[in-house]
Amino acid sequence: MIVEQILCVPLELHESTYRGGSYFRSQIGSTAIVLQANFMEDDGEAAEAEFPGEHVLLYLDGDLKLVDEIADVLARNSSSFKALRTSTY
Repeated sequence: MIVEQILCVPLELHESTYRGGSYFRSQIGSTAIVLQANFMEDDGEAAEAEFPGEHVLLYLDGDLKLVDEIADVLARNSSSFKALRTSTY
């Protein structure tokens, strides 16, 4: 998987009805990396309705500095993945 290659971390498969079924997760330091499909909710809307054209969602959640560094590495190395939204603390 390209995200694993770029970030040099394994993404582990998980299952969650909250995330629409199967999704991938990893951790770099205090930052969580989650890769999931932009699945259809029960109401027929995409999980991230603001980004209907994005079939795969990449979430970065963690320390502001590390989130920015990870997003920058991904942006420099792949046009396929961009951080649409991040959460930091």
